[in-house]
Formats: sequence, C-alpha cells, structure tokens
Amino acid sequence: MDADWVDFKTDVDNVTNLSDNPFVSKICAVTRSQNSKLIDSNWLSGYTTKELENFQKEDSDLGPVHKWLDNNCKPNRDEIASYSPSTRKYWLNYDLLITKNNVLYQKRLQPTGESYQLLVPKVLRKEVMTSCHNTMYSAHFGVNKTKDKIKNCFHWYKMGEDIQSHVNTCSVCNRFKALNRKPKASLQSYTVGYPLDRVAIDVIGPLPHTRQNNKFILVIGDHFTRWMEAFPLPHQQAEKVAEKLVHEFISRFGIPLELHSDQGRNFESKIFTEVCKLLEIHKTRSTSYRPCSNGIIERFNATLEGMIRSFVNKNANDWDLHIGILMAAYRSTVHPATGYSPNMLMLGREITLPPQIIFPFPNCNESMEVETYVSKMRSKLEEIYQLAREHLRSSAVRQKKDYDSRISQNQFCKGSLVYKFNNIFKKLNERWSGPFVIVDILSPVLYKIKNRYKSETVHHDKLKKYQSDDVPAWAVAVQKGISSRINNIEIREDSGEFNITDTSCQTEETFITFRELKAEVNIMKGSHQAELNRFGDYIARLEKRLKMKEEEIKSAERKLRKNEEGSRKQLKEKDDLIRTLERKLRHKDNEVEVSLMTFKGYDDVHFVCKMLEQRFSECFSVTQ
Repeated sequence: MDADWVDFKTDVDNVTNLSDNPFVSKICAVTRSQNSKLIDSNWLSGYTTKELENFQKEDSDLGPVHKWLDNNCKPNRDEIASYSPSTRKYWLNYDLLITKNNVLYQKRLQPTGESYQLLVPKVLRKEVMTSCHNTMYSAHFGVNKTKDKIKNCFHWYKMGEDIQSHVNTCSVCNRFKALNRKPKASLQSYTVGYPLDRVAIDVIGPLPHTRQNNKFILVIGDHFTRWMEAFPLPHQQAEKVAEKLVHEFISRFGIPLELHSDQGRNFESKIFTEVCKLLEIHKTRSTSYRPCSNGIIERFNATLEGMIRSFVNKNANDWDLHIGILMAAYRSTVHPATGYSPNMLMLGREITLPPQIIFPFPNCNESMEVETYVSKMRSKLEEIYQLAREHLRSSAVRQKKDYDSRISQNQFCKGSLVYKFNNIFKKLNERWSGPFVIVDILSPVLYKIKNRYKSETVHHDKLKKYQSDDVPAWAVAVQKGISSRINNIEIREDSGEFNITDTSCQTEETFITFRELKAEVNIMKGSHQAELNRFGDYIARLEKRLKMKEEEIKSAERKLRKNEEGSRKQLKEKDDLIRTLERKLRHKDNEVEVSLMTFKGYDDVHFVCKMLEQRFSECFSVTQ
C-alpha cells in the first residue's frame, strides 16, 4: 500500500498528504476517538452532540455565547463592546438563541412554523458549504439556491459572503457553467488614411460545385476605399491564393503596406509568407475564433452571399457567372463609412452603368488637355480623400461609442491565472478549460497564455478570471518565473539603443531574449520605413504648402505694419494741423476782445456790429 501511494504521488502532480494539515488532524482528533486509521473511516458518519458542543465551546465567537446561556446571564452593552462583531451579532439575537443537548441553535420564524438553525463554528463552515453545494444531492446550484438550502439548517455571521465566495471559487462551476454576462473588452479602432494602407483577405467556401469547377471565393478588400474584389477558385490552396493575389490584385492596384487575414493554413503557409516578405508587405492576422477582428471583410462576405443568393439558379451551380457584375454593382454604390463609392475613391470617377445608357443624360465632361486633366484629378482626389478620412473617423467614433456602451472588461496582468473558453464543445463537455497563466500582454485586448504544454494567443473576450483555490504546481512555477523575470530585467538606454541585462533567464519558454526583442524592433522599423516611403511625397508636398502659407502670412504682416506706420504718420500730421488752427482761433479771439474794448465808448451800436461781423468773417476764412 505504501509503495502504491509513493508511485501515485510521483505520477500525479501537486499531491499533498492530508495528515500534515493541522486543520484536518484537529478534526480527526476530535471527531474520531477511535485509534483506527483515517482511511478506514466512513466520511458519511455524522457528528455527535458532544463533538458539536466541543467545537462550539472552542470557537472564539461561539464560546462566550455558550457561557452566557449556560449561566443564564446576558451581559450588558458595555460588557459586550470588547467582543468581536460576530459575538455582538449573536448578543443582539440573544432571545432567539436556545440550547438543545448543550448545542447552540437559533430559532427561525417562518410562516410555515418555527425551526432551528445550528450555529456553525468556524472549523465546520467549509464542510457545511461543501456538503450543500459540491455533492451530488446539492448539484452545484447557484449562490441564491445554495444560500436558501444552507439557511434551512445552519447559521453563522456573514454566511452570505462565505457562501458566495465558495460558489464563485468552485472549480466545477467555473469550468461547466455559462457566465451571466460574457467578457467584452472595449473596441480597438484601426484607421487608415490612404488607398492600400491596409488590405484584408479571406476565403468563402466551400460552396456548391459549379460547371466551371469552382467551389471557393477569394475576397480581397481595401480598408480605405472599401474597394472589393472576388475571384472564384477551384480550391483554396496557398499557391492558388497567392497567384490570384499577385496577378489579379497587386498587378493592377499596387503593393499594399499591410495585409490582414485570419489564421487559415493557406494564409499562414510558407509560400504566402515568402510572397509577403518578397514584396515587403507587413502581414497581420486576427485571433482564433474572433471574426470581428477582420470585420470589414467578414461583413462584405455576408453582403456578397446575399447578392449571389438572389440570382443563382435552383441548383446553385452558376454562382461564379454572376460575381463580376455583382461586384460592379457593389463598387458603384456609395459606402456609408466613407460617403463615396469605391469607384470614386479608387478610380477618381464613376463608371457608366446601364441606366445611364438607357436614359439620356447630358454630358458634363469637358474636353481638356492631359496635363490639365491630371492636375484637376489630383486636386479632386485630395479633397475627396480628406472628406473620406473625416467620414471614416466619425464612423469609427460612432461604432466605438455604441460598442463600448455594453462592455464588461476584466483587468489581467502578467502572471494572472485565467480560464479559456472552449469554442468547440459538446453539450455535456466543459465550457471553460484551465488554468492558464498570462505570460505576455500583446495589446490592450490580446494576451499570450500558457498551460502545462503549449502557449497561444487569445482575445480578452475568451478569458475569465481563475477563482479556484486549487492552483497546480506547474502554474505556481510559471508565475514565479514571470515575477523573477520582471524583477531582474534591467533596461538601459545608451546612445539610442536598448541594452538588456537579465541575470535570471534560463529557458526560452519563460523569458524573452534580446534576439526576439531586436527582431521585433527591426520589424517595426521596416513597417515605419515602408510608411515613410509611401507617404514621403505627400508629406513633402504638405511641407512645401506649409512653407508657402508661412511666407504669405509674413508678407501680409509686413504690409500690415507698413500700413500702420503710414496711418500713424497721417494721424500725426492731422493732429499738428488741428493744434495750429486752435492757436490761430485763440489769437483771433484775443483780437476780437481788444476790438470790443476799443469800441466800448461809442454810442453807434450799428457800427460796432458791422465791425464784429467783419472780424468774425475774417476769422472763419482763416480757419477754412
């Protein structure tokens, strides 16, 4: 028997001896007075009243209550102030407490009658919750039902919080039960500002086999112009997909800066990777079982399927004959996100459609030279692109506002234990698997998790917190490795470069190396350089226009200063003239006063008035 137990401990992870636990040994010593071994005891055998009495008297909260009832002496308010909140709560319910066979109970008054609740000591509370939740006759019900079941027979201080904590940390409930509110992180926006900044690609199928031997549709779309292409394919192997991408899309519209796809084998194949490397295309991918990470192309797939469904025959074997015309209809329709049709944003004009041929319309196109046409086309596209950018930004803000109104985001950090949602599970299988350890945070919503055997990248919405108390030994070891790495990695910035000193790195699984960090930096540099090459001419034109505007502003400032100086000079001349006229007026007034003094002795008033009129007329002529 001992040899078998040793073999079992070596084969099974994280096994501890229960006899080493003082809590278990204490229960065994009190409840099993026999000298028989624990392995021979029956776990369904109940407790005796003597054992319950000893448990309650040894409990720090129930012991004083036992003494009060034994002595039939209720303490006053001042005496109870020094006891714990649990004991004070029992003191408030003193009239409801009763002893039966020296065991404490509390009366419970119900419409159906009176019942008794056992006051459970701390040492037995875990066992009570386990027997009323984890066993087959308890069936792992939720918090409220478990509370009601326990309240029928048991009572202790803050039992509701303890029951809720026990149910929330139950490993069976965490793995098999669905969440009332699923995790939902905030929406991460990705905006573009020029055609072919980011191109999405996906494959639809398998579809009904056509006469042309086609079963799949390769869909390629530009994020900025919303220009979509669809190509029927007989199969979805990597060679065929790469051939269509290069010869049908890139050869016509140019090399995109970034190519986004799901994690299909054809897109993750070596040949597809080499094509992207050869053309210097930055390849990105969405997380597994997360189609909204490639939402533009996935939404168009639904639109394309609806259009095809409207025109196929009964056998649905001619869908590949209609794709070209249906794509022309889609590209000539105004997209709500940009405010323009894909034809206008990609070609700079609208194409001629059958309604414009059937019904006569006046020709609005003017004949002009090639250089004039090119110049007008450039200025027109610049204005349209600017308006499209504004529409895309406002659309992204609106979508994020609507999406984030119902988020339920959890905060995870490196070393956190989580459950992962099982995307493919049968009805009786577990919904969540775990635990997993978060070893890296790739973005606000992407996490790299690791279990005992492998690592993978998972979205936030596929994770939830691991709340069980049963933590495997391998998870503890990984957590210690992550914490030691965080504590021992030192990053110094010398002459523009980062030097990493790590004294604890031992395995590639647990620690990042300088080589990996350098590779990531090189990838970022390459993508930034590609963007600079792409937008270099545009930035140069903007800088040139900015310099021209600055020169115009400086010229206007010089003219304004010159005009101000001229205005100041004119105002000064007018002020001098006004002061001269004022002096002359004061002089003439003095002369008039002298004349009045001269003619004061004359009796001829008429003569005096004439003299005054003559003087005033002379003064007015001088002022004018």
